[in-house]
Amino acid sequence: MNENEPARDNPEHAPSSKTEEVTLIECLQDISSQAKNSLASTAQLAQAEWQLSMRALWLVAASTMFLSGLILVVWVSLNAALAYWAYTSDVPVTAIAAGFVVVQLALITWLWTQVQRLLALIGFPRTLNRAGENNNTSVSQQRQPT
Repeated sequence: MNENEPARDNPEHAPSSKTEEVTLIECLQDISSQAKNSLASTAQLAQAEWQLSMRALWLVAASTMFLSGLILVVWVSLNAALAYWAYTSDVPVTAIAAGFVVVQLALITWLWTQVQRLLALIGFPRTLNRAGENNNTSVSQQRQPT
């Protein structure tokens, strides 16, 4: 046996003191209460994000319906205006078609950006980040008994 290594049967190194046991129990209770508080706050965050996600999903659905109706009205109005304009003037058909394509691309781009903006609100990114942070920091936050 090496002199630098403590003997297992040596009473000097055995945890015989009641204060060490009490300190260990207090440390375990503290870790348990921190984990319980962390779990409760993560659950509250998940519930709030769920409510926000449902609102955002309803907004996306409603916006898509309203924007589809708006695009339909604009589409019909634009076609009617272009047909009347082409009928009354001698504008080449290629110019009419080019203008029509530009307007349609602008409308589709705007619609796409609005839907993407609203879809970015759906999900649980804060809850997932918080849960990941809790798992990573729970080991480093544990106190060592003295």
